[in-house]
Amino acid sequence: MDCLRSSDLKIKKEIEKYYRKLSFYALKLTEQKEDAEDLLQNTILHILERKEKYKERTFFSWSARIMFNLFVDQKRKEKRRKANLDKYDPRKDKYFLPSQVRNKGLDQLEYNDVFFLIKQLKWEKQETFIMYYQGYKMKEIAEQRGEKESTINTRIFKTKKELQEQL
Repeated sequence: MDCLRSSDLKIKKEIEKYYRKLSFYALKLTEQKEDAEDLLQNTILHILERKEKYKERTFFSWSARIMFNLFVDQKRKEKRRKANLDKYDPRKDKYFLPSQVRNKGLDQLEYNDVFFLIKQLKWEKQETFIMYYQGYKMKEIAEQRGEKESTINTRIFKTKKELQEQL
């Protein structure tokens, strides 16, 4: 609080006056001491950054509203972050290094399961999917099989879906 200029004396006094009440409110919102301390600090920073918006109204209700809004914003960010983590598949991440985390035994088991399922497919689906898996482009597969590219695309899409359902 020593970093405040003398022109901020009024805000400083209000913060000091309601500091304890705000800290209890922060604890009530977060239910954890460390989180409450962080929220209180962020609220005070927010108050100081926006002190010119403070009108002669109840300081506590103004600062509590700021605190509540910061709390809600933080919860929304956490929810989005969790949703993004739930969707995250490290195998699709170009910066993911499989050797860091992968269980090769599980990978082999999954490979054997998928290979077994591929062998159960009709020959045309098997051949098309294996070519696709080996890195052939849709156009190349279509040319080699003498079929339309759209047919190959549809066949691969349906084969993937069928394999996913069986796994």
